[in-house]
Amino acid sequence: MSTTLTHMALHVCDLEASLDFYKGWGDMVDVSPLADQKSPWLSSRGDEGKFALVLVPGATKPGKTVPDCDPEPKTCLGFSVETKQRLKQIYNQVAAKAPIVQAYEETADGARASFRVEDPNGYVVEFWTSAQAATQTRLHNVALQSRNMTVSRDFYEDWGDMHVLLYGKTTQSCRLVSNDSDVRALQLILSGSAAEAATEEACVDVRDVSHMGFAVDSREELEEIYKRAKANDLVTVDMVDMDAPAGTLFFMRDPDGYTVEFSYGQPLGAGYGPS
Repeated sequence: MSTTLTHMALHVCDLEASLDFYKGWGDMVDVSPLADQKSPWLSSRGDEGKFALVLVPGATKPGKTVPDCDPEPKTCLGFSVETKQRLKQIYNQVAAKAPIVQAYEETADGARASFRVEDPNGYVVEFWTSAQAATQTRLHNVALQSRNMTVSRDFYEDWGDMHVLLYGKTTQSCRLVSNDSDVRALQLILSGSAAEAATEEACVDVRDVSHMGFAVDSREELEEIYKRAKANDLVTVDMVDMDAPAGTLFFMRDPDGYTVEFSYGQPLGAGYGPS
């Protein structure tokens, strides 16, 4: 069994502005498998065929990945930057064009520097650098706020075949990666800091199509996961065969109401790297 986190889809209000933002500031490239793709796929350089940020047009309200009931802006995506000099350059450029959520700052020892900004749709994006940063700007993590971090962690370990890379030293958080990935792989960050703000029921807008996508190795494996999810009353959209590049897929909810897709046949994941 090999289940791998392969994409994050964001429901966006202004597709062109979003493309400009993630290509310009995140140094991402278009890897859409179809020439007339309505929902473009973007990847960090070197990660083509492994992970994609999918921009889905049609949103009418920005920032819907974050539950409405949480009043504070939350980081959805994180980009690592190669040096402080480059990070400051990006900050000076982006500050003139986009709302700053957190100004540029460094830790007391200077080991880490970061800033946070809103993208054109209201999603909060962090740019950061440290001794462990990548040698280029690349999408590094997806962050989700959780009412119960332990329950959410168990969900992604069980259903997503992920494992904990590390726990936060100063915050209630953990970082998970797919089991076939190393520390450089895209990380899923679960944080429990929204526990008091969140209600017992998920506040994610049901019209929002933002989601995280996991790919599996075979249709048989997908069917097994689907049957198990169906038995646990977690399926929100039944399994369906779709035209390329979507493949065969179904949707379910995680413990906080975030949408998770499982699929087979999409051109992302193991074996789909650039030729």
